[in-house]
Amino acid sequence: MNLIKIPYKPIYLQRLILLLIFFIAGWPFSFAQELSNIGKSPLLTTSGGISLNQVFYHSGDTLSQRNPYSYTLMANLNLSVYGWSVPLSAVYSNRQWSYHQPFNQFSLHPSYKWIRLHAGYTSMNFSPYTLGGHQFLGGGIELTPDNGFKFSAMFGRLQKRILQDSAMEGEPAFRRIGTGLKAEYSNKFGNIGVILFYATDDKHSLPVTEDSLAIFPQENLTLGFSGNVNIIRNVTASVDYSRSILSENTLSPENDVIKNKIPFFTYRESTRRFNALKAGLNYNSFIGAIGVGYERIDPGYRTLGAYYNSNDFVNYTLSYGGSFLKNRVSLAASFGLQQDNLNGRKEQENTRTVGNLNLNLTPVEALGISLFYSNFYNFTNIKTTFENINTTNPYGHLDTLDFTQISENIGGSLNLRLGNKIKINQAVNLTISYQEASQTQTDNPAQAGSKFYTAVAGYNLRYVPADLAPSLMFNYSRSIMDSVTTQIAGPSISVRKSLMDKKMNLSAMFSYNHSMMNRQKQGDNTLLRLAAAYNIKKSHQFDLSCITAWRNNIKRGKSNELTVMLTYRYNFTWAPVFKGSETKKENNDESL
Repeated sequence: MNLIKIPYKPIYLQRLILLLIFFIAGWPFSFAQELSNIGKSPLLTTSGGISLNQVFYHSGDTLSQRNPYSYTLMANLNLSVYGWSVPLSAVYSNRQWSYHQPFNQFSLHPSYKWIRLHAGYTSMNFSPYTLGGHQFLGGGIELTPDNGFKFSAMFGRLQKRILQDSAMEGEPAFRRIGTGLKAEYSNKFGNIGVILFYATDDKHSLPVTEDSLAIFPQENLTLGFSGNVNIIRNVTASVDYSRSILSENTLSPENDVIKNKIPFFTYRESTRRFNALKAGLNYNSFIGAIGVGYERIDPGYRTLGAYYNSNDFVNYTLSYGGSFLKNRVSLAASFGLQQDNLNGRKEQENTRTVGNLNLNLTPVEALGISLFYSNFYNFTNIKTTFENINTTNPYGHLDTLDFTQISENIGGSLNLRLGNKIKINQAVNLTISYQEASQTQTDNPAQAGSKFYTAVAGYNLRYVPADLAPSLMFNYSRSIMDSVTTQIAGPSISVRKSLMDKKMNLSAMFSYNHSMMNRQKQGDNTLLRLAAAYNIKKSHQFDLSCITAWRNNIKRGKSNELTVMLTYRYNFTWAPVFKGSETKKENNDESL
């Protein structure tokens, strides 16, 4: 196993970490007060649970690759020793997904008072421009005492080594290690914070021949500063600035020409420097909150601590938020101007107005209306409601990184409540939305420039005396990708019923939907779901569900599936009672 050789001078980072440790050690009095609580709280308390999920599957489709039997065993345990919380969890399954071992991922997040630790597969969020929710394998710490200071630190593997297979498929990747520090201070006048994040690839983790594929080891140092200050009464100013220094090839020669270097970072011919700035000024008045904003991201801005970074744009915005008519009308809006091609290197320059509008109306207590519009860039997971309706695989939604960049989003919803609330409750709801994707962020380039239309209408009824709740829903989805138009539509009906003083819950759902492509029928799906859940003394729970699906596809023909899932859950809470503890408690009560 190759050791990682970090190519920067570690003495500066070591001094920074030592300074942080000595600063924390400067609170002995405060920490001693926390330790004085030992003995007043229980010595040991434990809680947790265990669950076993079994899936039996049968398909009439000879091309199906699903395992006829799979199981997943999950266990979690939370230990609390004098207030120190130590959660543990483990998952074992014969479904290995993309891993070679049955134990997939683990994480540990013990906490005590204002101290919280992270270990295993975890993530932390410093800012969108530095470390923004990137998963890593390692450890982290968060310190949030009551004296206004907050500290966060992390160290771990951001990316594992990926070797190209023998078929020359798949993109190789270097092993990447990252570390970060964040310090904040808050008082009645506002708060300020500083961030340091560093990541580097181990150049020895891949063979040298990989450079023929233009895969080079990278190095990144990102510095950040944030602040939010009360200037005068009801007026606040905020700023979030980050500078990313990225070497796209650490094998390239050093660059001695660059001026204003940071001492402990090696500048190379492939080193680029980027800036990201977001600032705002807000005024709270009797008519609402009014603000102006400015955001500028340099072309090519990237940090190795975030999965996605929008760049090459500048935004000038004006925002407002307030409510009227005794909170029956609330409005939040932001409008402005956006420009790109900041360095003048693009052949085409775009200037557009950007806006964000959320309007909520409650003319009467039983009626709620919401309208929204946005053409700011944001990332979303393109999944229609039919993916939840048609799926029979409980492991089918594990991918949380399938994001697409949405440039325009508009829609609205209506909710109408009827009934006397004592015996009969009725609700009618309608949601309509339109989304336009401008750029894909995953391996799904077909979604770039696509348009998505969705509509959901539903009616829900609940008869309180019998605890019976039937519902009816209709779903419609339409997507336009280049010259291909796909439509899916269909109804679903469901009913829920509770028995035995709500110890047993029964549910059933029947759904049908058909799909069309360029006005040509592609197929249809019919599903029947039956489920039962039974609780025993709130500690034991049994869940049984059966899903039968009949599918008709013009290419694959007709097929049927049967999926049966049986789940057992057990939850517990336990605190040992030591001899003499009850007597001690009684004496304390008498002394009061």
